Amino acid sequence: MKCLVCEKWSFSLICKECLAHIPLTPRYRILQDSIKVYSFYRYEDVTFLMQSKYHLVGSRILCLLAKRAAEYFFTHFSSYGFTNSSFPIALVGLDDYPYGAYSHVGVIAKVFSKESKGIFKAHFGVLKAQNQVKYAGKNLAFRQDNPKGFMYKPSFAQNVDIQSRGCVLLDDIITTGTSLNEAISALKGFKIHFCLALCDAKD
Repeated sequence: MKCLVCEKWSFSLICKECLAHIPLTPRYRILQDSIKVYSFYRYEDVTFLMQSKYHLVGSRILCLLAKRAAEYFFTHFSSYGFTNSSFPIALVGLDDYPYGAYSHVGVIAKVFSKESKGIFKAHFGVLKAQNQVKYAGKNLAFRQDNPKGFMYKPSFAQNVDIQSRGCVLLDDIITTGTSLNEAISALKGFKIHFCLALCDAKD
């Protein structure tokens, strides 16, 4: 196959050279309740690749981007202040239901859980949006006027007590922060350690 970036022959959809040259730009924002959200790419640097998530091939691209982000995160993980007694920490994706061929957020959560080597345990289907509104290209006013209505659904089968141990929230893209703030509100009374987003669309 050919690399989607440089179009040279490659065993992967993005060759090693191109993947290594995608800028990692780790940064964070502070959301409500002083909760931080850490991101790894600027959306403008990965726009073409992130838009592939609407196609079947996108799951493989998200895996590549998420693996590189997770490797960076867990290399620097000691700075986040957890102790071994805290593990595993529930990793909860926002609305990670497969509305198409697969779940965008679910793919990323699975990669981070695997790369964590026991630090995170992905919980699937925990936060479901009741309103299937799409935010892509919409402004802050539209997002605020059309909440997603996240509903918490306990996941007893996954064997980690989210309420007592706390959790980390995960989304693919943070733009205005509306979705993550709404998810935080939906989990009032829960300890949310911080949030993760693969990329940040803020200028």
